[in-house]
Amino acid sequence: EHRTYGAVVEAAEEGGVTDDAKEVELTPGGLDENTRLLGTGSPAQAKAAHIRFEYTPEEEGADMTRDIHRSMYDDLASKARARARSHPDVSELLHPDVGTASQIAQPGGFRRQHLGKPVEEPGFVPRLRRLRITDVLQALGEDASIFFHVRGFYGEGGEDDMLSAPSSLLDTNLDLAVASGASTGRTTVTFIKAMVGTFCLYLPRLFANAGWLFSVTTLLVVGLVSTYMMLLLSECHDIHGGTYGHLGAKAYGSVGARMIEVSILLSQLGYCATYFTFVLRNLEDGLGWVIDLPGGEFVMNKNTLICIQVLLYVPMSWIRDMRHLGLAMLIANACLLSSFGLTIGYNMTHISTHGPQPMEAFEPTGVLLFLGSVMIAFEGIGLVIPIKESMAHKEDFRGVVVRVMVALTSLYAFFALLGYSTYGKHVDTFVTLNLPNNSLGGFVQVAYAIAVLLTYPLQLFPALRILENMLHISKSTSTAQKWMKNLFRMGVVLGTAYVALVAGKSFDNFVSLVGATCALPLALIYPALLHLRVGPTHSAGRAALHVGLASLGLVGAGLSTFTALSTWKQ
Repeated sequence: EHRTYGAVVEAAEEGGVTDDAKEVELTPGGLDENTRLLGTGSPAQAKAAHIRFEYTPEEEGADMTRDIHRSMYDDLASKARARARSHPDVSELLHPDVGTASQIAQPGGFRRQHLGKPVEEPGFVPRLRRLRITDVLQALGEDASIFFHVRGFYGEGGEDDMLSAPSSLLDTNLDLAVASGASTGRTTVTFIKAMVGTFCLYLPRLFANAGWLFSVTTLLVVGLVSTYMMLLLSECHDIHGGTYGHLGAKAYGSVGARMIEVSILLSQLGYCATYFTFVLRNLEDGLGWVIDLPGGEFVMNKNTLICIQVLLYVPMSWIRDMRHLGLAMLIANACLLSSFGLTIGYNMTHISTHGPQPMEAFEPTGVLLFLGSVMIAFEGIGLVIPIKESMAHKEDFRGVVVRVMVALTSLYAFFALLGYSTYGKHVDTFVTLNLPNNSLGGFVQVAYAIAVLLTYPLQLFPALRILENMLHISKSTSTAQKWMKNLFRMGVVLGTAYVALVAGKSFDNFVSLVGATCALPLALIYPALLHLRVGPTHSAGRAALHVGLASLGLVGAGLSTFTALSTWKQ
């Protein structure tokens, strides 16, 4: 119904409008006058005119002009003074889909704006934007900016830190560290990089341990189930938001959050321990050729090489702001991709010249070790939530996950079969060690070692955050407290070095143990259990499927852990 003049005056008085605004007349022909008051009148006159248009919906033209008047009033009221008549655009931005008044108020302006809007019909699927090289470079270098959130943790509080940290995963007011707005193409590159790590060079050895037929079949099944689990985790996040640990707390309280924390902690420390062995073995074989030593022989005690790594890792662990590692990550990713590509090229050339080596289809003694180890190749489920949050069009995420996982599972199978067929039962722990003893082989091995060296602090950071939260280490910015924290971090680095020395002789068993006890629950067990509690409503059949998958994961983890420990080499 029309508001009476008295009601408008009363509303104006309640809003603190002075008497000069009461002279606004509510006549059908008063549209132009009220528009003038909105644009050039005093704040009081503008407010009265604004109230008039808000409460006279049946006046001719009111529905078409209400948003314009509201925008003009809001802009005017924010500055509490009248706009100058010479101001180029009184209304600023009317609406994201409309633009500004000055853009429309010109011959053909409204028509151009209307034609420029993308048409989105029901079922319309937008065409993917062409992937640009800048997307690739940004995605390859952004590990440092998202990695700490990937595991569900944040930077430390303080003036030199990237973000302030919540007290634990139980904090329900979690603020995502990755800004939204990434294109689908950039998200795809980021997801691929997140899933392809240093362990891909270990896959040919795994195939040799378990047999090619069993390995390919199991890899495909694990890839399929991992994809499904990522989608389950995404569905839970759609409802409740937060991080992986937050969902655990939502579903099972502090116990659920703590289990996820412990799995992340142990897996990250385990990966850091294996990095010592990765660097050690590759530098032993390749550094002599790169620095052009006679015969390519680089002789140095293994313990000395580990100590050198400790001297490099300790100051890197003191870094508080992960943004400082952006360039390092770009270099690490370039080294990893180049060594990966050169390894594929050499192996294909070798097979074309010498033919494939004999391969076993099934090796029963290596089956259970394979089940634990292969999970490390798919441990990137922790990236699901932050990468999804970084997308501009989150509705495309499901398709990105499916496409990337299908491509990566196929790539892993191809790379592992290629390496196994090239060297047969003689394939080394890392396939790069089978490369020829020349400059090419040395370059690939050293590039791989550099990639691992630069990635170490990112793998260590989530573990440090968990330990510091568990031990309630102060986040004070005082110099004394910072050095106490630095000493603590140095102790963690020394601990991973000690584990590397102990596990060096049984690397296969150690990798299987880490995969079975940490990576497998994160990828195959926890998502199914979370979905049962905090996922969308599902049928009894789907619930039974989730219980069955989680049970199979538990059985596989138990058997792989038992085998890894019982066959450990002293």
